Amino acid sequence: MFFNRKEELKYLESKYKSSEAELLIFWGRRRIGKTFLLKQFCDKFHGIFLMATASTSQDNLESFSSELADYFNDERLQIHSLRNWDEFFIYLDEKIQERTPVVIDEYPYLVENNPAISSNFQKYWDKRLQKNSNIMLILNGSAISMMEKETLEYRSPLYGRRSGQWFLEAFDVISANEFFNFKNLTQAIEAYTVSSGIPYYCKILSQQPDIYSAIRKKILTKGEVLFEEVDFLLRQEFRTPRSYFPILKSIAQGSHKFGEISSKTGYDKSNLTKYLSSLEKLKLIRREAPVTERKPEKSRKNLYFLNDNFVSFWFTFVLPHLVHLEFDKADAIMNKFVIPNFNNYVSQNVEPIIVELLKNDFFKLGLDFNKIGRYWDKNTEIDIWGETTENKLIIGEIKWTESPCKKKALFDLIDKVSSINIKKEVTYLFVSKAGFAEDFSTITNEKIVLINLKDITLK
Repeated sequence: MFFNRKEELKYLESKYKSSEAELLIFWGRRRIGKTFLLKQFCDKFHGIFLMATASTSQDNLESFSSELADYFNDERLQIHSLRNWDEFFIYLDEKIQERTPVVIDEYPYLVENNPAISSNFQKYWDKRLQKNSNIMLILNGSAISMMEKETLEYRSPLYGRRSGQWFLEAFDVISANEFFNFKNLTQAIEAYTVSSGIPYYCKILSQQPDIYSAIRKKILTKGEVLFEEVDFLLRQEFRTPRSYFPILKSIAQGSHKFGEISSKTGYDKSNLTKYLSSLEKLKLIRREAPVTERKPEKSRKNLYFLNDNFVSFWFTFVLPHLVHLEFDKADAIMNKFVIPNFNNYVSQNVEPIIVELLKNDFFKLGLDFNKIGRYWDKNTEIDIWGETTENKLIIGEIKWTESPCKKKALFDLIDKVSSINIKKEVTYLFVSKAGFAEDFSTITNEKIVLINLKDITLK
């Protein structure tokens, strides 16, 4: 299955059609679908796909030689592999005489086994390859920190050589649901708070008829690939992955302030700052300020949240019960912890999903937001605070409960707003999983907008 990578394919095709040599950097987290996307692109445009492995530099060179020999039908190369990377770059330059994409997948493996490879790339790009307008070279990798260090940062030998870059993101909730094909938006959202829109996770979890079955059989079961996925994910990026576990665990358990995380983990300010920065750079966590802050990066109100729903789920429900799960107690963990607490778990992770849907005008409200997010101060928390291009102020709440939202929620929100110095007229927005009580649903005030998620069906 190949879903919703139209924007990425359009970008690649535009670069393919250019009249210049192209050096593109593709990167993104593990399981995001980079390799599949680039293979599809290579198949369409008869490109060369070279996959590096964790083996030696010589093994990779021999593997690349074999692929090139097959591609160019080069009998000599089939017998005598390229002897070094200088020969590899020269061979590419001499053989490519018509527009050809060349993908080097898992580029970080080449760097690990040959730290000088990026310098070699720089030398031959400057000397030969950039002058060959038929070459479209794409470096792809999952080790985000190494990809950025080796290709994008100022000190990298390849800095300034790239002609484009693309960080591959997870699917949004609607696109991810093409795997699951749930007919109701609430089901799609629940699945998204587990899969995080990662294509590989969606593919595995969607093999089950519902999200509880998927969790029980594909995440909580020892031996299944997702059971230890977070371990592998962190090991790929960090030399000491266990140093990051306490931070992710404390955030998953509700510690969002710097001081709270420090207290829970025992890390001093210097080390915690360094670890948080690394996690943020890898997009495993996000630092968030109230949407009204003029300089959010310098705000003292910043809070930290897990940015990956699958990681959040794993630290919430798998890690605390790992010992029992190792001894085949998945049913007990499912019935005692996951099912009773799943609704609350979703409620803790649903706000960014709803905000993204509002940004994209999924609910057809006709609102174009300049900015939208959460608001909080010492005394007040508001789920949705949005300012539109028409200078409207939208303030709202998300109610992810099993019972319909009652009119009291409106009065509570009005009280919150009255405690804040707001000079604009406010439109109140309520998003409810279970709909609205009769006293609320009959309101016809145009300054009150109600979104009933249970009534929203998906195609």
